[in-house]
Amino acid sequence: MRLIHVTSKANLEAIKANGLDPRFATMKRRAVWGVSPSNEAWGVAHTLGKKRARGLSIHDHVTIEIEVPRSWLRRHKRGVWYCDRVITADRFVEIRESAAIGEDYPN
Repeated sequence: MRLIHVTSKANLEAIKANGLDPRFATMKRRAVWGVSPSNEAWGVAHTLGKKRARGLSIHDHVTIEIEVPRSWLRRHKRGVWYCDRVITADRFVEIRESAAIGEDYPN
């Protein structure tokens, strides 16, 4: 299943080296969170609205497109999923600037 994970650019090098690790989650539930591709804009906005993102802009974030087996995932709500496993870098499909999401939508 293909999902989108949004994170700060500051975390990117560690993520490339170690994968997305639930041990580093900042939420109460220690998990890697992702949204379906159709919810990407919501995922970016949601991440930018978090307390730990204060002072950061959309240009300070990246989106990581991941491909994981559906059996690894639990559904939180429509279009929002979580995984309690490490998602290694070989499961990354694409890494792009979060600001690039605006390029997908015409003015």
